This record gives sequence, C-alpha cells and structure tokens, in this order.
Amino acid sequence: MKLNSHFAKLCLFSVSSIAPLVHAGISFEAKAASEAFYRGIQEADVNWQSSLELGFGDFYLGAWGLSPEEGRSAPDLFNERYEIYTGYGWALADLVGLDVGAIRGLDPHDDEFTEAYVGLYAEFGTIAPSIYIYNDIDTDQWTAEAEATLSVPLNLFPIDTTARLGLIDGDVDYSYFEVDLVYPIRLGDLAKLSLGLHYTDNDFGIGVPDNSLYGSASVRLNF
Repeated sequence: MKLNSHFAKLCLFSVSSIAPLVHAGISFEAKAASEAFYRGIQEADVNWQSSLELGFGDFYLGAWGLSPEEGRSAPDLFNERYEIYTGYGWALADLVGLDVGAIRGLDPHDDEFTEAYVGLYAEFGTIAPSIYIYNDIDTDQWTAEAEATLSVPLNLFPIDTTARLGLIDGDVDYSYFEVDLVYPIRLGDLAKLSLGLHYTDNDFGIGVPDNSLYGSASVRLNF
C-alpha cells in the first residue's frame, strides 16, 4: 500500500468531506492482516500496519509502516516497509477535488524510492470514485489507478465496497484488480473498528502469485 491501503490516498481531507479543514486534525490507524499487497504484488503474509496522518487546512502529511509477522526468511524474504508522504488538495467544485503530492519509500533491505502523484476524486451520493497517476522519479515507472467506493448505509449491516484497477508501465508491465469489503463499527465519536475481506489479482506473470483472498481488522482514531 502504500497508504492502502490503505494508503488512504485522500488522507485527512477525504471524499466524504470535500470542504477544506478549518483546524488541524490527527488520525492514527493500527491494522492486523493475514496478507499485505502493494499494487497487486504480495508484500507480506501475517503482518501489522500502522499509520499517522496530520492535516492542516488543505495540506496533509503522514507516515505508514508495515511489519511482517512471518515469512522473513527464505523463500519469502518479506521485509519491513516504511513510507512518508505529503500533499495538497483543492476543491474544484462542490463534489470534485484535485490532489497532488509525493511519497518517499524507505525499505531497510531494498532501494528507496520517491514518487509523485496527482489525482481527481469525487463524491456522488454513496459512490466515491477517484483516479490517480503515480510516477517513480528514480525508475520512471508509471502507475494509473482507478477506484470507486460504494457505501451502503444499512441499519444493521453497513458495508463499504471498493473496486480498484491499476495499470503499471515500468520494467515489467502488468495490471492488477482488487476488491475490498469493509464492515465499519463506530466506537464512539473518535474511533472506528473496521473488519475487512479483500481479494486481489494480477497478470504479472510466472513466479508471482496471481490472486489471493485475505482478511484484516483495524482501529482508527481521529482527533
């Protein structure tokens, strides 16, 4: 994920609130997952993730980390991953916004990277679509990712469904498709528990698993 998850691409100025933030905000999330994927490629088996995000008006910055619980030795060789990111968002219309920013990837066992991105996001009732373009400044790899989230506010069983399609243009060209089903449980005014079921698929080729189904649980605090 970067920010898969979630990296939460929109961070503190989410599509659920296009209006600019008046005051600074802080958000912290801790997640446990049975697997982790970044753009369709497996990053870990059982793992822990955490993120911290700060927003100041339309400006935001944050940090995200992934720690594998297993699979650190051969043949998997999963490693920790860390990312810091910053960006700025503009409201282009009542329901549409523009997001630009940069990501710095820090991997203790691999090459670091710097990525710039620009995206459009919107909210139309219960549907929140977005499209983002990423460019790795070091390798000139390009990624295009389109996403749409449908929030169904059922009284007893609300569910957020996200579908995501990505195209990679780099040393290896491939595409990936992901679906997230998330059941949110509000824990008061400032906290939320999310239980997720996720599916991912890719056409990377021989040597890379092409699909997986896995689960996650996370707690998010907003201040």
